[in-house]
Amino acid sequence: MTAASSQETARLVALLARLIVGCVLALAVSGKLISIEPLTVIIAGVLALPAPTDAMPHAIALVALEAAMAVWLLSGRASRWSLASAAILLLAMTGVILAGRSELLDLGCGCGLGRVFPGLTHRMDAVIRNSGLVLIALVGAVASRSRTLGAVPAPANDSAARTSPEPGDS
Repeated sequence: MTAASSQETARLVALLARLIVGCVLALAVSGKLISIEPLTVIIAGVLALPAPTDAMPHAIALVALEAAMAVWLLSGRASRWSLASAAILLLAMTGVILAGRSELLDLGCGCGLGRVFPGLTHRMDAVIRNSGLVLIALVGAVASRSRTLGAVPAPANDSAARTSPEPGDS
């Protein structure tokens, strides 16, 4: 595998990771905007708030954060940092799901997405889905960071690389 094809593979891996994670986050945002009540119930339970309506500012902030993350991922700007940030956000959300009371997750995880594994509980479904997305984001971040996925770059002063003079050289 040449350095150029390795670099193209790394770019493709990073692009696919950004598209997958960005689209899933965008779908989750749209689902939450359609019905934000399950999310407010879960947040109220996790934060021990007296009523789900008290969790609305937190829910709106989370939806805005997810929307911003989806836009950043899909924009293609700072690919490595957007993927690493998405992995951190997804890990934090997974931690909240694991820390939350299981009876709250009977409503679903509040993400607005359907279940991926219908035979599992809502909690385990969300944990497995988020873990997969974290893995995709991390692989994409590593691929985005690596210019050639292990190829050794040629030395800068390699005389063999220049066999004929460039136009305009004297």
